[in-house]
Amino acid sequence: MAPDIALRSARGLQETLAAILDAVERVPGVERVGICLPGRGDGEMRPAMQRGLAPGEEVDCRCLPADGALIRRVRTGEPVFWAASPGEAPAVRGCPVLRLGGAEVLPIRVGELFVGILLAGTSRPDGFASESRKALLVIASQIALALHAARTENETSASEERYRSLIDQSSDGIFVVHPVTHRVIEANPRFRQMLGYNEREILGLTLDEVIAASPESIAANVAEVMGHDRHHIDERKYRRKDGQLLDVEVSLSRARYDLTDIVLVNVRDISQRKANEVTLASVRYRHQLILDAAGEGILGLDREGHHTFVNPAAAELLGYAPSEMLGVSSHSLWHHTKRDGSVYPATECPIYAAINDGRVHRSDQELFWRKDGSSLQVEYVSTPIMEKSEVVGSVVVFRDISKVARLEAIAEAIEAMNSIGYVFSAVRHELGNPVNSVKMALSVLRNNLASFQEDAIRTYLDRSLDELSRVEDLLASLKSFSLYENVRAQQIDLSEFLSQFLSLVRPDFSERGITLLFRPSPDAQRAFADPRALRHILLNLFANAADALVDRLTPAITLRTYAKPGLTEIRVEDNGSGIPEAVRKEIFQPFWTTKANGTGLGLVIAKKMMAKMEGTIGIESWTGAGTTVILTLPADGASAR
Repeated sequence: MAPDIALRSARGLQETLAAILDAVERVPGVERVGICLPGRGDGEMRPAMQRGLAPGEEVDCRCLPADGALIRRVRTGEPVFWAASPGEAPAVRGCPVLRLGGAEVLPIRVGELFVGILLAGTSRPDGFASESRKALLVIASQIALALHAARTENETSASEERYRSLIDQSSDGIFVVHPVTHRVIEANPRFRQMLGYNEREILGLTLDEVIAASPESIAANVAEVMGHDRHHIDERKYRRKDGQLLDVEVSLSRARYDLTDIVLVNVRDISQRKANEVTLASVRYRHQLILDAAGEGILGLDREGHHTFVNPAAAELLGYAPSEMLGVSSHSLWHHTKRDGSVYPATECPIYAAINDGRVHRSDQELFWRKDGSSLQVEYVSTPIMEKSEVVGSVVVFRDISKVARLEAIAEAIEAMNSIGYVFSAVRHELGNPVNSVKMALSVLRNNLASFQEDAIRTYLDRSLDELSRVEDLLASLKSFSLYENVRAQQIDLSEFLSQFLSLVRPDFSERGITLLFRPSPDAQRAFADPRALRHILLNLFANAADALVDRLTPAITLRTYAKPGLTEIRVEDNGSGIPEAVRKEIFQPFWTTKANGTGLGLVIAKKMMAKMEGTIGIESWTGAGTTVILTLPADGASAR
């Protein structure tokens, strides 16, 4: 498509074309002349300028022959002389240039681009002389040069306007500096706003007045940009009109401005970013002070378990300098060996597990190893660090509980000694009474053997045997206490196990008029326990429940199960007489009993067995309303510690 030459925007072009047409009129034989240029958008030829026409006349560029052959020839760059034939006269009657009878039609081309037509009308039937045609060709070339210059000027002007618009609307400050005087010769609105100057005030300011830096430093930056044509980026403080300093990021580059080399400066206000950085640095410093002052060891680990942060307490507890730990694998440095001296695989490490599964892991039963090879017992928690829903590491907080563990061991030893004293006293009492009774009976029998009748002798012997039976029961209970010292916990099908247990004891309890009920939960199908120990505990609990159901109208024992996270709960409920609060406080003390023939060891043994299976036992009771004994066990081996 032919370009649209906007003559109205090029006043100099009109003057140039007018001078050219004046020259055309001086060419021998030229009586009328017109210039046709393509119109805006549609490319249709329209008159641009004319000479030699009567008042009111205008060149009609559309009155050339309708077949278009002439125009096609002209578009290829070939000048054509057109002479009107008699039949074409009506068609060209409206064209003053062609009405004379003939016209030289010359192409106006800018390079290879066709941009218009020069029409030179004549009344000579044989057309123009050779010299005249040459002159017209030269004039067509001059018109083309003028149009090209106008086009270039328009494009340059439009480009400058677009560039100026971009600079004026930029969110960054932009200004131009003379490379020798270092004075501001141009500045956009944003830069003026940043420094608080108006357009008149900012022009002529020197860089020394704008930049809060030494003149030598400023001159060196300008020289670097101009001398080596390098792009220079830096952070500076610029001085506002009111004297306040503004943090900015500046970019200096060499450029051309009005045919002169200049320094183009792009300025970005970073005062808010700097303020945020100061705030962040202050927060980090306070956090660092807190971490450094913490008495617990605090370690930061990356996704591979390498140290990214070590606070002073952690370094001191482990015997390393922080620099020796940063970037080093945590597990291989201080968590490599188990308590028994065996290798601790990283795949079993709970600290690494927090990184792998994204869950918090805790322990108070493990050892950390110091640089000197010694160990310390620790309590720690490993918490995953999340970033956009992904685990990127963990934080390990730990403290040395070696002293605490030692004190607890001493306290347990003291408690054990107290318990042993209590047990010895109870055993002496429990054995002493029947032994004294046997001794007295045998003494009386020996002193009166000659005078006693056979029935009297049998009475004393029966009394002695009864007391010895009491001793035998006590020894059996003591044997039960140590029988399950080493439990063998395993995964059991709880519903099946309890069903078998009830089928075993149901006949005996039915004879005593006691109803046994089973209410299992469908979610509580598993337990991790020693079947022998659990059976022994249930037998003891059912026996206690049966004793509490004496004289009840509808005696019943209900066995229930419940599922809890990682745990299984077994409840033994009766509707018996209940246990008074004062009795509940003493119920787990060895040899403490309210039964005439009890040993006081049944619940003590049950509690010990539950602890060995990593379970618990608890009692809820209401006087006159019954008792519930609650057994809690791990649901599986993974839930056991």
